[in-house]
Formats: sequence, structure tokens, C-alpha cells
Amino acid sequence: MIRQHEEDGRNAIPLPVQAIAIRRKRPRRILYTIIGLILLYLLVAYEPVPLPILVHSPKKIQYDLYPTYEYLSLYRQKADLAFEAALDEKLRALELEVIKTLPTDHHELATNLTIWQITTQEAADALPLWTSQWRDNNKDWVYNLFTSPPVELYSHFKGIPEIAGMNSTSTTVQNDLMRYLLLWFHGGFYTDVDTWDRVALRDCPPIAAVLANQKEVSLMVGVDLDEPFLGDVTMREWKWARAVGFGQAVMWAPMRFDPILRMAIVRTVSHARIHDAFAEETWREKITARTDYTGEISGNGMFTDVVLEVLSATLKEGHDMRDREAGLERRVTWKKFRGLKEILWMDGEQVKEGSEDDMRGLAVLPINVWGNGKSHSKSGTFEHPEACINHLPGFRPKEGWKQKVLG
Repeated sequence: MIRQHEEDGRNAIPLPVQAIAIRRKRPRRILYTIIGLILLYLLVAYEPVPLPILVHSPKKIQYDLYPTYEYLSLYRQKADLAFEAALDEKLRALELEVIKTLPTDHHELATNLTIWQITTQEAADALPLWTSQWRDNNKDWVYNLFTSPPVELYSHFKGIPEIAGMNSTSTTVQNDLMRYLLLWFHGGFYTDVDTWDRVALRDCPPIAAVLANQKEVSLMVGVDLDEPFLGDVTMREWKWARAVGFGQAVMWAPMRFDPILRMAIVRTVSHARIHDAFAEETWREKITARTDYTGEISGNGMFTDVVLEVLSATLKEGHDMRDREAGLERRVTWKKFRGLKEILWMDGEQVKEGSEDDMRGLAVLPINVWGNGKSHSKSGTFEHPEACINHLPGFRPKEGWKQKVLG
């Protein structure tokens, strides 16, 4: 047998014996590697708290020296005002037609306690605990879950072809329009399917105040973005069109035919037409049209502009909400909503004479009530003391291996 001799004179392990030892170690190493990979998969796939990102350090957030309290939407620059006025008149006519069938008391516009959720069947199947939480936690409210567009809703607008013609737009725009139509015509409480009510609606302080007739408003919304100093570089990295705005995932219309929602319907239809026309214009606008401006067409950007414009047009001249640096008319800008800590109640008594039909009362909630849990805007945690609702955009529970393999 051939042996190796070490320099110190000691006998080395025979070569065949070395080969056997190496062969014995290799299966163990492979086994340990497989076990390690399985443990790593289980840690990543089933860890309740996301793992910290170690590979890339977070980029520094860039802020501007001066805040931005107003935005000029591309769709407002090209707005067809005549089209919008005509559509608004049709909606007003429909409103008057329905009101004629109601008792003369103004309070008859108050809606029933109704919760609306509209989503896909796939999303509803993925979040059964979330939808049942809304239903079971609010027994005194009528709960409605739609997994397809409610046919009954659109039957009320069959005399308005501009709305029927929206079937060819994107699904996101159609869903936004459906939300506005539903709340404007029926009223009620709309909430996305990926929201979780931490408390029953009757126990949420701003809602309780309205139900107890302590406050009278026809629309309640919450702050969703509040970063007016955020710079353009960071906004592009985060894919934000604007850094301030009201949320749409949760909205409450205690009364039917809210004027702000009516304007949101008009703007959604109008902006969708403008967006479709971009492809027929100059090369510059063709490039612009490829950008996702859904928020400016029908989402929170458009809706935020509508709220600010309505307040600017209807609030009394000396109202505290007016920005003294925003033109001679002292427009209402985001300046008064920045860092909001208390609920803003704007009722009919704060409206200019003759503008009562254009603003019937609005409540704006601080971000930590309906928009908590974000990593920006000082929204607070999901467990914030004032949090009534948690929103996790796009959340879907992870499937276990049994569901993945067996379906």
C-alpha cells in the first residue's frame, strides 16, 4: 500500500482511507445544505414580520426648502368645461327627479347605515376573515359585498350616455367611478376590501358624532398623504404624482347626492375622455400618455383637487381655511390640512350665501384615523389610539404549502 509521509516524519493517512473519509463527509454536507435552504425558505415565507433589507441601504429622502400646497393637473389644463357643465346639469336633473319622490324634509336625504365593498371574487376569496370582520363587527349596518359591478346602480344612469360610455376605460378608472356613483346616489360607507376595522363603526368617534346628530355633514374623508416638502427626486423614486392628498380607500357619505361626489363623477368622466385623446395628439403627449396618471384621472389626485376647489368656491370669505397667500381669492390649499391633528368640521353655517347646494357639510379626519400604518406623513402605527381602520393596500395572505400544492 502506498503511503504519504509528512515532513515531520509521522505516517500520513493512506490515500484510499482519505478518499473514503471524503466520500462520507460529502453526503452530510449536502444534507446540511438542503436543511439550511429549507429553513431559510420557511423563515422568509412564513415570518410574520418582514425581514430587514440588508443588501441595499435605503436612499436618502430628498426634501425641498419650500412646501407645495397646490398642484396643477395636466387634465385641468385641457379640460372641456362645456362638456363638464353639460354632464353636471344632467346629474343635477337626476338628483331633483329623485328628490321629488322623497318627503320634503331635507333630512330625508340621510342614507341608511350601509357598508359597501366592491372587489373581485379572487380578492374576496383571499380575505374571508377581513370581509366577515366588517359584517360581524357592524351588526347594526347593512353589509353589501359585490364581486361584480352592481347592475342596479347603472340602471339609474341609463339616461346619461356619458356614464354608460365609460365601459371602455381602464378597470381602475371604472372602479373609481363606481365608488363615486354608489356613494352619490345611495350614500353609505365605502371601504376597500383590504381594510380592517379595529373598532365597530358606531364606536369610531367621528362617525359616532354624526350618528348622534352632534355634527351634520354629507361627506367624510381622511388625509392619506401629507408630505408637502418632499422633493421631486424622491417623488419619482416612490412613483408619486403628488405628495399630499385625501384617501379613497375609506369614505362615508351620511347623506345622498353630496355635491363633492357629483363633481368627482364629472371630473372622472371628463379626464378619461382627455386621456383617450392624448394618443391622437403630438408626440410629446403620446409619451406623457404612457405614464400612469390614474390618480390624476379619477383617483386621489383628482379627488383632492375637487375638494379644495369646492371649499374655495363655497366657504365664507373670511374663513380660517382660506390661504392668504393663494391669490386674491384666497383659495383653500393644502396648507390648512398639513399636520392635521384634530377633525375639521365644515358645515352649512360656514358656507357663503347661495352656495348651500354646492357644499352640504364636510368632515376631514387626521391621517392616523383611517390612513395609519404608513412609513411617511407621520401617520402613526396601526395601533394608534385614534385608529379606527387599518388599510394595507394590496394585502393578500400568503398561502401555505398545502394550498400551493393541493390548491
